[in-house]
This record gives sequence, structure tokens and C-alpha cells, in this order.
Amino acid sequence: MILYFATGKFTNTLKTLMKQWQPHLQQVVRPMNYAELFAQNRLPKATYIFSDHERMSPELLRMAAAYAEQMRPYGRIMNEPDKVLTRHGLLKKLSEQGKNRFRAYRLHEITPEIRFPVFLRADNDHKGPRSGLLQTFAEVEECAASLIAEGFEIHHLLVVEYMAEKGKDGAFRRYGAHRVGDRILPQILTFDSEWQVKGVGVRSPENAREELDYIRDNPHAQAVWESFQAANIEYGRMDYSVVDGQVQTYEINTNPLIMWRKGDVPRRGRRLVSAPFSKLFAAALLQLDSHGTGEFEVDKQRIAKATLRASLESDAEAAMATRA
Repeated sequence: MILYFATGKFTNTLKTLMKQWQPHLQQVVRPMNYAELFAQNRLPKATYIFSDHERMSPELLRMAAAYAEQMRPYGRIMNEPDKVLTRHGLLKKLSEQGKNRFRAYRLHEITPEIRFPVFLRADNDHKGPRSGLLQTFAEVEECAASLIAEGFEIHHLLVVEYMAEKGKDGAFRRYGAHRVGDRILPQILTFDSEWQVKGVGVRSPENAREELDYIRDNPHAQAVWESFQAANIEYGRMDYSVVDGQVQTYEINTNPLIMWRKGDVPRRGRRLVSAPFSKLFAAALLQLDSHGTGEFEVDKQRIAKATLRASLESDAEAAMATRA
């Protein structure tokens, strides 16, 4: 069995795949939100996939990490809650390693070395840029203030240096590839005349052929794998572009939508790739099954103590950093 954990209503990312495309997965995969997980007194021995790290509070991450530690003797843990790098941490690491040629800053981290233009986005959602391209510190400040006035929390805002490149045809490209355990599965290549590549973008015959070539050849598999490894993520989807021949990682979503509903596929131009991808993805997912049998009792007192210790240690570290 595979237990798949997500926040709130976001367990639906696997459901279309399981209900419409590969229904046999329903016998093996069980999506469960974190509130449901924390209510369980017994859990099956299984493979446990933790997702939605970006949407989790620090306290929720600590509790999930305590659950993962208790699950460890009874199955396989994927996307360890206390090891996964979310958006800011990953972009910072890839920049330091020279794999990304752009940097991401929290508002208080901005230095005179920042390279304009930049844009603002949130680090806890997957809705893309929250601004156009900004050219000055004053524009950043004005845009950030507007977002905060709309309800965005200041500690979730990122300032990201622009890094994209038009192809010879004048279109920007965004690639999407999944990691499922030991496999890299390219799924989608989208095109747009604007730098914010949205939806499935342009769907010309030439674009469709290029996308099929991308899915068949998996040309960036090694670079994609290295970004997943840097993030300590074993399950998720990476969105990226290629600039001057170098993969530029934009984000890794630990809880990506896998398949559109079958009724939406024709109008999205996804006929040729949807069914084959759903089969490949399902096969890769099934390979993660640890085939454990039986159940174990959840020691909630032990989990509570581990969560409390982690919280106190975090508070102590924050206090030391403030004094320093």
C-alpha cells in the first residue's frame, strides 16, 4: 500500500488519475490529508509519501517529521518532512551551486548586488509570479506593499531575478518533469509569447512535435535528477526552462496535479500524450509500493514529545540568532 499525505482539500491531485485513467491504483494508493493522518490510532505498514511542504506551517512540518520517524520501521518514507527544501531554500542552493543563474531573496535579504529585472511571488503556493517585471528597488517596495495590503504575509514573499529565454521562433518554453522514486518522467512542454508561460500555451503542430520529442527523449533527465536530489525530493514535479543550453529550475511541487479530466483533454491539445503518460506514471507509482502487510499502533504521546522538542530547539536557535 501507498499512503499519500497532503494538506486539506489538496489530496485531489491524484484522484483524477486514479478514478478516470488508471482505476487499478485505487487498490494500492490511499490519499489522506494531514488532519486524517493525525486522527489515526493505527496505520498500515506501507510506503509513505509526504507532500505539500510549501503549504505546511513549521509546526505541521515538525509533527509530520515525528510521524515519519515513527513510520520508519514499518515502510518506506519519501519526501522526509524535515529534509525537503521548499522554494526559497532550493533556489538559494541551486544558485550557490552554479546550477541556476538567478537568485531568489526574501525581502529582508535584498542586497545591492541583486540583478534587475525581478518579480515577486509567494513561496507557499503554485500560482506563479504575483507581479510583472520590476526594474528598481522602489518598484519592488511598492509592489510588495500592495501584496501585503491584499493579505500576503511578508515572510512568504520572494523577490526572484528574471531568467528566461525566447526560442528562435519567438516563444518562451516551460518544461515539466516528474520524479517518481528512481524515475524521471517528462510530461509537458508549454509555449507562450509572454515570459509568464501559463496553462498549456500555444498548440501548433510544430509545438506538438517538439513536445513529443521532449517526452520521448527526456533530454534533461540528469539535470532534473540533480535538482530533485538537491531538494531531497523523491516525488514531485519540476518546472524549468533552458537558457543558453543550461537547465534553470523554477520550482519543485511536491503535490502536483497529475492528470486533467478526460473531458478536458481534447480542448487542451493533450490527446497524444495523456493516456501513455498516465500508464507510465501509474507503473512508476506502483514500483514504490513496499508491499508491507499488517498495521502498527501510533504512539501519539511519543509524537507529541518529539514535536515539542523540535519546537523548543527551533525557538532556542531563533533566540540565539537574534542575540547574535
